[in-house]
Amino acid sequence: MNVAVKLVFECIIYCGVFFGLVKLSVLKSPLTGVFWYPKDVQERIYNLGLADRKKQKRRAARFKSFFILVLAVTIIYMVSVINKPDDFLSAYLQLLLILTVSVWFDKIVIDTIWVGTDFWKIPGTEDLQIKKPLKVRVMACFIMPMMYAILALPVAWMISLFGI
Repeated sequence: MNVAVKLVFECIIYCGVFFGLVKLSVLKSPLTGVFWYPKDVQERIYNLGLADRKKQKRRAARFKSFFILVLAVTIIYMVSVINKPDDFLSAYLQLLLILTVSVWFDKIVIDTIWVGTDFWKIPGTEDLQIKKPLKVRVMACFIMPMMYAILALPVAWMISLFGI
C-alpha cells in the first residue's frame, strides 16, 4: 500500500482515536467533562453544585495528560513504525498532515456538529452558549496547524534520526 493511501487511513484512525478519547471523558455524563466547556458554563455548573471545582481540576489534568500521551504515541507509531519515512521532510509532512486534519476534525465535527447536540446540554445552563464562537473555531483551523508546524519539527527530527 502506498504512503498516500496509508495517510488517508491514518488520518481517519487518528480522528477516530481523538473522538474516542473525547467521548471517553464524558462517557457517564457531560458533567464528567466540565473542563471542555467554556468558563462561563463551568462557573454556572459549579455555582449550581452540579460538579466540584477541585475534582474537575484534577480530572482535567489527569485526562488531558492521558489524552496527549495517547495521541502522541498514536501519531509517532503511525509515522515511524507503519510509514517508515526515509528522511526528515517525509516524516515532518506526514506528522503535519495528520495533525492538521485532526484540528479540522475537532473544530468541524466535534466543536461544531457534536457539541451542538442535546448530549452536551446540562440542565441549568441552557441559556449559555456551549459552542465556541465560530470565529474562534475558524481561527483555530489556521493557528493550530502553525503551532503544529513548529511542534512537528523535533518529532520529525527524532523519527528521521532514530527511527523511533
